[in-house]
Amino acid sequence: PIYSPFDETLFIDSDCLVVRKLDPFWTAFRSNDFGACGRRTLRAGEKDEFMDVDRLLAHFELSGLPKFNGGIYYFKKNAGAAAVFEMARSLIDRAGELGFRTFRGGGLADEALYSVAKALHKIPLTDMAPGGMWTPLNASSPLVIDTVRGECHFAKAGEPVKPEIMHFT
Repeated sequence: PIYSPFDETLFIDSDCLVVRKLDPFWTAFRSNDFGACGRRTLRAGEKDEFMDVDRLLAHFELSGLPKFNGGIYYFKKNAGAAAVFEMARSLIDRAGELGFRTFRGGGLADEALYSVAKALHKIPLTDMAPGGMWTPLNASSPLVIDTVRGECHFAKAGEPVKPEIMHFT
């Protein structure tokens, strides 16, 4: 299947607001076939609302699963990205057996499926902090956002962030 007609795609979720130029994303993801922003890895004993971490780690003999918010995805039109998409799709039919949970009473969370696919393909997350994409959920300071001036900043867990893309959920 063709996931995008373009050689490189930066998918931006509909509840995102682009605040500044997106050049940092193209630079950060240049060497990736399939990218997502983040820096956290779930390890054995940790909990996640969208998947049974311990069951997935044991089943696939993994040491960790990338944890990220899927407000943006970068992917190339190549075999590497297609393999990630195909792996994620193949997990859907085995969701119950593997320990995936439904998202907001509907289908499965794409982040959980892509997390396992990225781990199996040994694709790390891309840490763009303090830039990149952030959500103000659980912010530890007020959100300042002015798209005309290209300003956006707030603190997450006490860390100042300045996202190019603000993701609202």
